[in-house]
Amino acid sequence: MKRKNNPNQPELPIEGAPKQNGGQTIGKKDANGGENGSQKGNGNGDPDPQKSKPANPGTGSRESHVLAENVALTPPSHPFKPGKIDLALHRREQDGVIRRVIRGIYDYPRHSKALRGPVSPDIDQVAHALARKFAWRIQPDGATAQNLLGLSTQVPAQNVYLSDGPDRSYTVGKTVLAFEHTALKEAGFKLPESRLLVQALKAYGENRITRKIIAQVRKKFDSALRQRILVDTKTATGWVYAAIQEIAKEASNG
Repeated sequence: MKRKNNPNQPELPIEGAPKQNGGQTIGKKDANGGENGSQKGNGNGDPDPQKSKPANPGTGSRESHVLAENVALTPPSHPFKPGKIDLALHRREQDGVIRRVIRGIYDYPRHSKALRGPVSPDIDQVAHALARKFAWRIQPDGATAQNLLGLSTQVPAQNVYLSDGPDRSYTVGKTVLAFEHTALKEAGFKLPESRLLVQALKAYGENRITRKIIAQVRKKFDSALRQRILVDTKTATGWVYAAIQEIAKEASNG
């Protein structure tokens, strides 16, 4: 029998299978040598007209049930077309509402009165947008982290992010954005600020962490965030965590 979707519906017969009637197989000979057919006579040799009527559709009978299951689904009248989205983005780009950074990545353009022109895209935001797009985990390398924190005045030749994805390189304006595949040792930290700070401190090295650097880092994060970073980085390398403790201690003591 066909599996029923509704327990109240009658079971659907399989074509060619023997029919059941009250627990007795229909089609076997009775005691009088005749056959118990699926239709009973009315005494005149004709089938019973009540038994030969088709089932009433819409009442849960097998005919209406089978017809309902065989109804073809109507395809959507307006199928999704990705080209329409590209066209809409292109129009907004032409109107100056958004700016195309690289293929598939847009931002809202910013203008500088001092530069009398548009400001370059935020490389860190572009990097994280690509990471979301491709489901990568990323973290800046040491030099990039120092630059993002303002601890280094040198403009790097390229902004490098460590990634669990493939090696990739993009040109954003005049800047090269590179992703290097590697094991992410600091990926266990919950806060992006924790990963940024740990990478920057590790790039300096244990013996190059000065009071000036600690003071500069303290200005980058408010007191509440520094305390959260302190809790988040408990598993960091010993001397790195000691530097973060120093930053938090000085912040709490004013």
